[in-house]
Amino acid sequence: MKILFLSRWFPFPPDNGSKLRVYNLIKIIAKTHNIDLISFASEPILEERERRMHSFCQKVVTVLFKDYNPDSLQSRLGYFSPKPRYIVDTYRKEFEKAVQSACQKKKYDLAIASQVDMTPYIKAVKGVKVMIDEIELMVHHEAYSKQSNGWQKLRRNLTWWKHSNYIKGVLKRVNGISVVSMREMELVEGLDRSQCLRKVIPNGIDMDYYQGDWGKPEPDTMIYAGALSYSANLDAVNYFISEILPLVKEQRPRARLLVTGKIDDSIRASIPANPNVEFTGYLEDVRPRVGSAWLSVIPLRVGGGTRLKILESLAMGTPVISTSKGAEGLNLKSGRDIIIRDNPEEFADEVVKLLGSRELRSRLGLSGQQTVGSLYNWKIIGDKFLALLDEIACEK
Repeated sequence: MKILFLSRWFPFPPDNGSKLRVYNLIKIIAKTHNIDLISFASEPILEERERRMHSFCQKVVTVLFKDYNPDSLQSRLGYFSPKPRYIVDTYRKEFEKAVQSACQKKKYDLAIASQVDMTPYIKAVKGVKVMIDEIELMVHHEAYSKQSNGWQKLRRNLTWWKHSNYIKGVLKRVNGISVVSMREMELVEGLDRSQCLRKVIPNGIDMDYYQGDWGKPEPDTMIYAGALSYSANLDAVNYFISEILPLVKEQRPRARLLVTGKIDDSIRASIPANPNVEFTGYLEDVRPRVGSAWLSVIPLRVGGGTRLKILESLAMGTPVISTSKGAEGLNLKSGRDIIIRDNPEEFADEVVKLLGSRELRSRLGLSGQQTVGSLYNWKIIGDKFLALLDEIACEK
């Protein structure tokens, strides 16, 4: 098949969860199909990085992305639009023209739009079957369902209403979708019962990429690998530093937390100061840090999707302690593959136990690694994804 892939994120380097998914999906597609990529990029793309994507894609086109600004005129006009405001504000005519130009030059069999951000541009793909990968509803649904404050609840209700109705409209216009978890699928099914093909395609891991010698695990070292520009990650780190780390330090005074990812002054100022916390900044390759940490902590309390940071850690044999929300959507057994605790005191107790036991670290890391390899290897998930593409393409 000739496939056009539309991406919110330029896939290389695959240094966040969305990029990792897109990068691996494109690699999988390219093995059996011809693929062209049109992608947004947050900054001009270096020639070396574009060349890397040309090893999978016949054509690569990038358009600069402009971040969502809730105070912009375009965003304010979004109040009067049936579309979510972020869709209205981040829409770029240049991207639509790039899609139109590609479709005029080549007859595609299928177009794949990655994430909801790409849905405004499927109207430019005429006479071609369309699939949306990674439809996401949970983040907006949770914000709406858990809010109790009067004014904020009204705002969240409006946001959920607009987002869910927008997704309903999208489902009526496309031939197939994928979601990353059964919970997301339940939310989709609750909105729409149309004939649109749908399948759970979870996030996965290239197990071969995470094999290597990362050095001896560093005693008393914990890591949280996630960009703090994402509000769920920022909440998780603040929660850990404020409520869990002090309890850990009572018994392990040398315990330290490494937090990876780019961080600016405003975000840094919102995080409680603590001498036992180190911010590494952006890392081109996070594997050495995660692989040499004693354990990964995932104290997430909000958010959706499935947690690639958990899969990455376990793929390297680095054990994980997580909240239920952090491990949501993953078929991992607490006590065997991972440790799951939601109470700050219980979370801290498990951290102390794991920091104090090399045997427990080895057993938990090995079991988690084996489970991830059997359930979340892209070699396995990729076959399911390709089967969905064939099903969509063959549907009459």
